[in-house]
Amino acid sequence: MVSPAMWLLVLLSFLLTQQSVWPAVLEVTVQPDRVVSVTSDKFVSVTLDTGIIIGKWEAFNPRSPVAVTLAKALYPAYLRVGGTTADSLIYQVGNSTTAIANSTITSADWDELNLFVKEANLSFIFGLNSLYRPGTAWDPANAIELMKYSADRGYRMDLELGNEPDIYSSQYNRKVDPQQLGRDFGTLRQLMDSMPAFRSRRLVGPDTTGDSNSFTQSYLQNFMKTGAEHINAMTFHHYYMNGHTAQPQDFVDPAKLDSFIYDMVSAQKILRNVSHGTQSFWVGETSTAYGGGAPGISNTFVAGFMWLDKLGLAAYYGAEVVMRQEFVGGNYGLVDYSDGVYSPNPDYWLTVLYKNLVGETVLSTGQTQEKLRVYCHCTSIRSGYGPGSITFYMMNLYNNSVGLSFSQFTGIDFHVYVLTSGDNSTLVTRMVNLNGKLLELISGELPPMPPAILTSTLVTLPPFSLAFLIVPDAGAAACMEK
Repeated sequence: MVSPAMWLLVLLSFLLTQQSVWPAVLEVTVQPDRVVSVTSDKFVSVTLDTGIIIGKWEAFNPRSPVAVTLAKALYPAYLRVGGTTADSLIYQVGNSTTAIANSTITSADWDELNLFVKEANLSFIFGLNSLYRPGTAWDPANAIELMKYSADRGYRMDLELGNEPDIYSSQYNRKVDPQQLGRDFGTLRQLMDSMPAFRSRRLVGPDTTGDSNSFTQSYLQNFMKTGAEHINAMTFHHYYMNGHTAQPQDFVDPAKLDSFIYDMVSAQKILRNVSHGTQSFWVGETSTAYGGGAPGISNTFVAGFMWLDKLGLAAYYGAEVVMRQEFVGGNYGLVDYSDGVYSPNPDYWLTVLYKNLVGETVLSTGQTQEKLRVYCHCTSIRSGYGPGSITFYMMNLYNNSVGLSFSQFTGIDFHVYVLTSGDNSTLVTRMVNLNGKLLELISGELPPMPPAILTSTLVTLPPFSLAFLIVPDAGAAACMEK
């Protein structure tokens, strides 16, 4: 493993080579009456891998008050529990007679998980065992046991069926035909409709590895031929790169950030070709780098540029929900759980600010550049700001400060939240400052996160910074209804 000191040398060397400089001041405008798209109120959601449950909760303590506090701060959000191990999981619940296998969830496990979901005030999505199939078709028998057990106890959840079926051949040496998988979703939808507790619940899928490479795109298109009418949203996954080879400079590379646009456009194209069924799509699992993330990078401040830009692009191009991999786990978790202690990573603080400040209505702004990226939404109703308020969120990828002028809103005080590295010598740090003050838990609780108040229309973004700017009572026509 490369040492932190070596990463620092690599990153500093990279930054010293970045000589491109943006003009001293850039004018930023927005069309306050033009709605580009509208996301779900659970647009930013999180995942948890079933491997944590199979591991007997050693990597995650759901009874911890701190874990519940950290999860509650993400409300409203889905908690999607699934992943690779979910494909062949066996549910040994209630009076089940299903044979116990190596990958098993017991009644106690299931009760524990549902208790955490309830206490954290999250909406629950669970991925069912798509590979529970003796032949070509999925066998719903074991899923029925779990669903009945859940209904009897009043557990509420939406469902998926399988995880990344387009690579089953390489993972399990098995193939599931995409149109057959679509029919399997029909079987599950029929089963859900037959049970009052599940009749109104969502079914989403198929959670392919992506939608941009030709094989996966073909798999997703063929799935939709038979599955579209049964699902509420089409889901696919996205990662920028391999976590084992990623470098710090990759996380601030505009070309890599822009590569996500192709996936968004591809998803829109696939949905346009569907004559019935769902017309929405979710990024059902996503982070910076696959393979568990990049060690010592994906959990540091530099990863926030990819995360915030992904949220901006996903919302702009019409994604309804984005599922962050993951709440706890891997090198890309929002929260670290080393030695049994919960500690937020920089992306956690970024996510909490996004949830609190950014609303569902996406507005049109044309100021996104290669290294200076600006997005704008109506302000979240949870923020406490009044109707008509708007929120810009921005990132400066230059190694020099950049001035932004918002003269369109002369006479209105701005509320600004600027995130910078908590270590002036590197972006590869788990420390993050908000308006110059280090963010950290206080006795297991989130600290106050007040804005800086600016009376000028000129805002200066420090080098390699992330920022949210609220224009209170801006009078934006698209944001007047709350």
